[in-house]
Amino acid sequence: MDYNTFISTIEGFFKDRYPDADIRISKVTKNNGVVLDGISINENNNNICETIYLNHYYEVLCKGIHSLDEIKQSILTLHEKSTITEPVDFSFFQDFSKVKNRISFKLINLMMNKELLKNVPHLIYLDFAIVFYCMVEDNNIGKGTILIRNCHLESWGVNEDELYNIALKNSPSLLPSKLIGMDDYLTQLRVKRDIPFEEDVPDTSPELCNMYILTNGDKYFGASVLMYENLLSDLSERFLSSFFVLPSSIHEVILLPTNSKNNLHEFNTMVKAVNEQALDKEDILSDHAYYYDREDRALYAS
Repeated sequence: MDYNTFISTIEGFFKDRYPDADIRISKVTKNNGVVLDGISINENNNNICETIYLNHYYEVLCKGIHSLDEIKQSILTLHEKSTITEPVDFSFFQDFSKVKNRISFKLINLMMNKELLKNVPHLIYLDFAIVFYCMVEDNNIGKGTILIRNCHLESWGVNEDELYNIALKNSPSLLPSKLIGMDDYLTQLRVKRDIPFEEDVPDTSPELCNMYILTNGDKYFGASVLMYENLLSDLSERFLSSFFVLPSSIHEVILLPTNSKNNLHEFNTMVKAVNEQALDKEDILSDHAYYYDREDRALYAS
């Protein structure tokens, strides 16, 4: 089955099951220019409904992991769990005084998001773009985010610098930074995934003990903590050294304390390899490593 036939089949299945619903297939541009096909199933004529992305399901079908009927059932189950039954009140978003305290920022790749940045307020830092979003919490939809666009700034009468200063003040309290030792992080990951511990393999090693995961409390857009005031300088004092910053994704970075830049080329190669082999394209932050200099109190791109 080719991809277009798969999309049409899924759309037809839901149209037959929900003949009175507004069912649409749409292309959605995600981070780093990734375009996904999503299906929305609006049964209640609400002002918002969930979008379920179909690209991954087709990959699963092609690999023979699940049958078409199993995939239909999986999407149906996800829809039933995430159906929004009542309209969501977004009127607050028109009043900047009600939005102001919910604004935060995230770091994304500058070159990979050129099209997005044409319509989104942003500031440039190294080879990153700092973009802004509003945090939303509702009984119907739970937690979510709304990306702030140029049209929103125009209606609010706010400029990019003002937005940045607001987000810089809000973010550490809304999403506090979190530093996790790499050995502790891997232990937590094994427990979460119910992976048994090998009795003959030690839990820590000297290499892992000297590496850290830096993110935020939600572990979502966590690489943005690099922008928090004084955070990197405070960490350098804690480590008593400079350190490498390895961008493992838009959600977290890896810190490796060191006072030598000698291995920078090797880390660049490693970051590129991880991006190519282990990350979805939309989660990539950067293709190279960075170095925070304790004496200069500055982060440098390689």
